[in-house]
Amino acid sequence: MHAGLTPDTRAKVEANFRAGHTRVLIATPTLEVGVNLPAEHVVLYDLTTFGLDGRQALTVNAAWQRAGRAGRPGATRAHVTVLGTRAEQPG
Repeated sequence: MHAGLTPDTRAKVEANFRAGHTRVLIATPTLEVGVNLPAEHVVLYDLTTFGLDGRQALTVNAAWQRAGRAGRPGATRAHVTVLGTRAEQPG
């Protein structure tokens, strides 16, 4: 799921997820605010985002918004997993 999808495609993706036909939905931050899908588990692979100066830490509010996608109406459980806290540094 990303901002470049047409409205029709986005509606189909969301409908398939709600109906259980799509069990895993990988998304860009477009789902951070205002989309209520019945997700039971949200995985945050890190707590950074792209900003004007490259990668930067998520604000506390943005991290809570992303984590808050778990347990929306229709979900029976709510789990959040954070896999890392910062982006990989080139070495």
